[in-house]
Amino acid sequence: MNEKKLACLDLGNTSSHLGIFHGMTCLKSEKVVTSSFIENPMYLLPQDHEDYIISYCSVVPEAEKALRSIISKDKIFCLRDENCLDIPISYPNPSEIGADRLANSIAAYSKYKLPVVIIDIGTATTFDIVTKKGGYEGGVIAPGPQGYLDFLAQNTALLPHVLIQNDYYPSSAIGKNTPDAMLLGVHFGFEPMVKGILENLISELKVLKNEKLEVLVVGGAARVLNSNNFIQCPLLTLEGLALAYFMNADNAKQNQIG
Repeated sequence: MNEKKLACLDLGNTSSHLGIFHGMTCLKSEKVVTSSFIENPMYLLPQDHEDYIISYCSVVPEAEKALRSIISKDKIFCLRDENCLDIPISYPNPSEIGADRLANSIAAYSKYKLPVVIIDIGTATTFDIVTKKGGYEGGVIAPGPQGYLDFLAQNTALLPHVLIQNDYYPSSAIGKNTPDAMLLGVHFGFEPMVKGILENLISELKVLKNEKLEVLVVGGAARVLNSNNFIQCPLLTLEGLALAYFMNADNAKQNQIG
């Protein structure tokens, strides 16, 4: 395994997440709002970024452009479907798969007993299926918790723009003001949606009753789920980026030797 200094960067629609790695150990991680990263990538990148290889995935072209404007090409590894080594992809059109979903799947394929369902909760909520034989199989895309609130604000004349807060939900099940009523809609509606999608995915996988299917949860809004049956994996995307970089670096070294 290559021991170069490695920084892994997940450029998401709402937030961007950076992890500093030594081998496969994440020494520290931090996040910023993606709009701030676009304005100035140094809000998130290490000051000595020139000493690092940056392994990244992006679903925001502007953020990727900002990154590439200050990092030289030979210091960047961009995760794409064609460099997902050591994991099968049985999805018919691999180029359609979001790079963050690929990173999650690489980490899950390497670290967990299969099959797994990965739930990534952010601006969108994605459900990805990873199996031993098929690798990345496909999944489901639904709105994220904030997406429901944004839709209401953008498509109604009088409802306000409400943000989900880290540690606040209304104390009563009956909203006493408009923002609380909107938050309650997410609070009571989002988790049943997730569990309903999961039931259909499990049925499709035909998992035996005595076989445990792992459900991995990642993403900035993962706190909205309260189930003890899910494994919280806040670093899964970053770990997948680290694995992908090391796999490709080792493969390149073997090809040079060969």
